[in-house]
Amino acid sequence: MTSVGYETPGSFGSWCADLNLHCITAEFPPVSADEASEKYLLAMSNLLRWHPKDGVDPS
Repeated sequence: MTSVGYETPGSFGSWCADLNLHCITAEFPPVSADEASEKYLLAMSNLLRWHPKDGVDPS
C-alpha cells in the first residue's frame, strides 16, 4: 500500500517518505501498556533484531 488516501502530516510514514526511506508502521489497538507488553513485546523485539541472512538482497 502506498497511500491511505488522506494527508498524514507529522506521521512517521510521512517523515520517512520525505527522506526517501523505506518504513513499515504497525498499528495496535488501544490497550494498556501492560496488555501491549504481554501481547506484542516479544514479537516486536524479535522483529527489531532481525536481519537478512548473508547474501540476501533486501530489495
